[in-house]
Amino acid sequence: MNPDHIAQAVTIALLAIHLGVGVWRRQWIAPLNLLVSAGVTAFWAFNIHELMGDVAAVWVWAFLETVILAISALAVAGRRMPAAVLWISFAAHVAVTALFALFMFTFKMDRMM
Repeated sequence: MNPDHIAQAVTIALLAIHLGVGVWRRQWIAPLNLLVSAGVTAFWAFNIHELMGDVAAVWVWAFLETVILAISALAVAGRRMPAAVLWISFAAHVAVTALFALFMFTFKMDRMM
């Protein structure tokens, strides 16, 4: 299995998990936000050198993921968070995952990684 197929499978799995949690297991929204934002933040932390030449939108997204990580960690630790904040974070993850899936399945790429 090549890296493109792995990325496609992971993206579809993440989208399905998000939709399932949003519909059936709403109490899992904060833990799911925590897991996703921790993964994204860890990726950027280990690849910070790649951020140096990127456009401002990538910097904004990396910062937003760090904020979502902090909010979700506080919520999972028992700190009371407004439901709207958790839902907005969740909606951002769903939207970006869906757009990424649309991009991957719409445009032909020779090699993603």
